Amino acid sequence: MRVDALNENRQRIPPLSALKQAGYTTVDKLHGLSVAQISNIRGVGQRSAIKIKRTVDQIHDAVFSQSRVRIDPPTIEAANKTD
Repeated sequence: MRVDALNENRQRIPPLSALKQAGYTTVDKLHGLSVAQISNIRGVGQRSAIKIKRTVDQIHDAVFSQSRVRIDPPTIEAANKTD
């Protein structure tokens, strides 16, 4: 999910361009960072870092609470197939 999603919940996080310039182009790249790590990104202050962290965690939790993984065992045909 693109980092632009951070503003879709009306948080209005101003330093999106700073995040992108620092290479954080997706929410996944920001997930797991601490507030201190986020605030160390040039152009991101402490208050913005707190908002970013909270919003990233909310998005991550929402996506993973609704996601289900299904692993199908290989069929005999697929197991015997050679490319």
